[in-house]
Amino acid sequence: MKKTLIIISTLLLLSGCQVTTSTETETETQQSKSQNIVTSFYPLQFIAESIVGDLMEVSNVTQGKDPHSYSLTPQDIQSLQDADLFVFQGAGLESWAENIAENRTKPSFEVAEKIELLATEDSHDSHSDHEQDHHSDEEDDGHEDDHHDEDHHSDEDSHTEEHDEHEDEHGHNHGEFDPHTWLDPILLLESAEELTQEIIAIDPANQEIYEANLTNLSENLSQLDNSYSVGLSACSNKVAISSHDAFSYAEVRYGFKLFPISGLSPQDEPSSQDLEKLITEASEQNITHILEEEYNNASFAETIQRETGLQVLQINPLGSTPQAGKNYIEVMQENLSSFQEAFQCQ
Repeated sequence: MKKTLIIISTLLLLSGCQVTTSTETETETQQSKSQNIVTSFYPLQFIAESIVGDLMEVSNVTQGKDPHSYSLTPQDIQSLQDADLFVFQGAGLESWAENIAENRTKPSFEVAEKIELLATEDSHDSHSDHEQDHHSDEEDDGHEDDHHDEDHHSDEDSHTEEHDEHEDEHGHNHGEFDPHTWLDPILLLESAEELTQEIIAIDPANQEIYEANLTNLSENLSQLDNSYSVGLSACSNKVAISSHDAFSYAEVRYGFKLFPISGLSPQDEPSSQDLEKLITEASEQNITHILEEEYNNASFAETIQRETGLQVLQINPLGSTPQAGKNYIEVMQENLSSFQEAFQCQ
């Protein structure tokens, strides 16, 4: 009889332990799902969602609109204050983000702080200065950019020297840098790695899941990088005109050169003199295509096309959320196709 009572008591204790463990697991999951991340624009939303999966809520405060010019609503500000983690690009991309981050009591993560940025001139009102930096003869170029490691530049001496000269003249003294790092898949991967650590810091219980998700994202971005490296390795003339100055990091990574109509912001407007210089440049550089962004002011590209007969291809700098359910990888592949056609790649 005593043995029977001991066995029953033991079973009850074990059963109780199992129930407690299950409850604790459910509580941890509920706590994780109750946490949320707010990002400043789409590419950061993409990597955050890729890392957390369904363990956290991820939202994009600009709701797919251009972060350069977005104006926060009172609801946006409240959402940003309440978020468990606020993720923004920085380097001047979002004019409002740094002030929000400084006034939050919860963690914020500025992506650009963890990346060696390309320096740029104080303003893009003078397009001629920008062109001068981009116009050194490609045959004579040969040294490496101070802002990227040797692996980043193995086959890109020509374009890299242009950025070195650009930094020497304008440099860090003016305090302005190009924020468009997400258009280089390897730099976006670096940002994802840093972001993963920030996410683990607010939810250490799910560290293994986040690290496994990062591994999957790393494979996808590495494959994208390889597609660009191979796809742009054999081209007739790797130059084109673009809507605005967004692709400098990709230019350095993959060794091509774009002549932008507008500056770092799509809202920058070129003067008639700027357009005349681009028209001349198109002839001198044997440019065959204009890479036009869907939401940019098309009139400037139309003016150049009218004067030069250049063909127009679509390009997407991913400042806004892609349409038709596409994601970052798919849009970047579409961009690669446009680059290959514009550069006459094999």
